[in-house]
Amino acid sequence: MNENAKDVPWWGAVSAAAAPLLLITGITAASQLQPPQFNALRNTVSALAGQGAADRWVMTFTFLVVAACEILTAIALRPASWPGRIVLVAAGFAGAMVAVFPERLGGSLIHAFWAGAGFGALILWSALAAGRWASPNAPSA
Repeated sequence: MNENAKDVPWWGAVSAAAAPLLLITGITAASQLQPPQFNALRNTVSALAGQGAADRWVMTFTFLVVAACEILTAIALRPASWPGRIVLVAAGFAGAMVAVFPERLGGSLIHAFWAGAGFGALILWSALAAGRWASPNAPSA
């Protein structure tokens, strides 16, 4: 077992694994609660929590729980570098803000901002976290 893996508490591994599973489950459940005219291929995930959505609380709750998982994962990833962990916390915060500022009919600039910030942070965090993960036995460049 990698020495760095021992530094990550069990709850960090659980939160990391739970986030995508909870997101998929929430999207699936919220989609099933929509009226027949809802098209999951043409609408965004945000539409499931947005104005006019049926049972929008399901997707709103999903966004909040997944955001909490991302923040817990960042706290638990002690072997990762600080910049990556901070960006992962920012991704979680942005996800919570997506829930707080739902999509509105006609669009919502603040919702779009937080959604974009969250996507960007989720793309960037792992590259920034990689700094301390290198094996101590690996040859230096």
